[in-house]
Amino acid sequence: MLDYFFDIQTSSPKEAADTLFNNALSFVPDQSVESIKSSFEGYKGPWGSTKLINGNKAELYEIVLRNLEWTQKTAGFQYFTVHVRDQQKLAQIISWSDSKGASVCLWRNNDELYLCGNVHFDYSLK
Repeated sequence: MLDYFFDIQTSSPKEAADTLFNNALSFVPDQSVESIKSSFEGYKGPWGSTKLINGNKAELYEIVLRNLEWTQKTAGFQYFTVHVRDQQKLAQIISWSDSKGASVCLWRNNDELYLCGNVHFDYSLK
């Protein structure tokens, strides 16, 4: 097994979401809820992030996939990058676009997952 996650770039929302949850997440260490909340605070200003939500893999996957599908349809969309940020102990999908695009951070605490998105991210289940 690899001990490092290699970033991927893709224009496919499904490939990006699958990589985040099925590959990158396994390289994210467990941390306390307090640490996750503290890390989230750093995304409020620069990202305009409004919520930190937690849930299981299936429901968070659906929210992320829906946001990436929306992003892919926006004018100026280029691609997604999936990576693990070792220092922040999280996995991310960054949307590269000339206009709007939903990006996401994912942390874990044992079996619980925590997620935040940027200003364009829609947290609702539709």
